[in-house]
Amino acid sequence: MVSVSFDKGIIAVENGFSVEASEIRDLLYFPSPNSEHIWKDDALFIYLRGDAFSRGEDALPSGWSHAIWGEAMIPFLIAVRKASGYDISGIISRMEEKERLFSSMHCAHVGKSLAELVSDAESSVGVP
Repeated sequence: MVSVSFDKGIIAVENGFSVEASEIRDLLYFPSPNSEHIWKDDALFIYLRGDAFSRGEDALPSGWSHAIWGEAMIPFLIAVRKASGYDISGIISRMEEKERLFSSMHCAHVGKSLAELVSDAESSVGVP
């Protein structure tokens, strides 16, 4: 599990990315169509206050400030919810849909389920 921390309003991910929780305006989950990996190529686009927000011709968003990929999305989402109250339920629902689809396409799911990853993040992301 990727390490995420929260200190003085800043959410920091172990890969060096950090953002002030109060600056997050919107999040957009973009599941990858790659059916070989469940989360690896998925992206969570982060829009900060003042960012433009639109979708390009290929349905990919434009104007976003940052993106987080793969399993790092999950502890980041939990930190955002805890730090700012942002409603992540829609994103989690879309991730659950992808997990169900992935499970139906593959006999066995290797690794932890989304529920397990969320539970791990809930207990490891310390946000006051």
